[in-house]
Amino acid sequence: LVYLKMALKLFNKKDERSSEVALVYHMIGRNYLEASAAELAKMNVRSSDKLRLALDHFSKSLKTAEALEDRKIVASNMRSIGNVYNELGSKEFALNSYLKSVDLSKKEDDKDEYAASLYALGNFYREEGDFGNAIVLLNNSLRVAQENNALDLERNSALALSDIYEKERDYNKSLFFYKKYINVRDRIFNEDKEKEVTRRQMQLDFGVKER
Repeated sequence: LVYLKMALKLFNKKDERSSEVALVYHMIGRNYLEASAAELAKMNVRSSDKLRLALDHFSKSLKTAEALEDRKIVASNMRSIGNVYNELGSKEFALNSYLKSVDLSKKEDDKDEYAASLYALGNFYREEGDFGNAIVLLNNSLRVAQENNALDLERNSALALSDIYEKERDYNKSLFFYKKYINVRDRIFNEDKEKEVTRRQMQLDFGVKER
């Protein structure tokens, strides 16, 4: 967070209305939103202020992105604002934010952003018990994620669908999507492990060359 705030200060000096400023505001908002109680304590931030600070930074990012007509950043902010409103219990505001995010990301033809927005809206409906809408959206999210190798979204969509079908007592479909979830989860783990091995090997190789 300290480095993000330093970056924001530098970008603001250069140009207050730039995509860099919008992105950093968004990243700071996500830091607040996703921070654990222990992490908030290290930031000297009260847990009760977490959502207010997140919403404040997402709103600043949104305002900058709208001025720039950067629909990708606007869509990302609408989804994040939806997450904040959802946590606050403002369901109508959350739903409207998610719907705008889906609409914008679809028009922008950004597949990763579109899949993320579909998942967010689908998961919202799942939590609200509207399984009909949730299944349609999560299946679309899963499909787009598979087509674009967005493994995190593919994993999350499959798990959400498995949960829905379990609650509907359609255990065959629940198992089907749970197996998909396990498969993608393992792929992510193996890819991360491979990257870590490569990183360590490069460190060793660099150390040998330095000698």
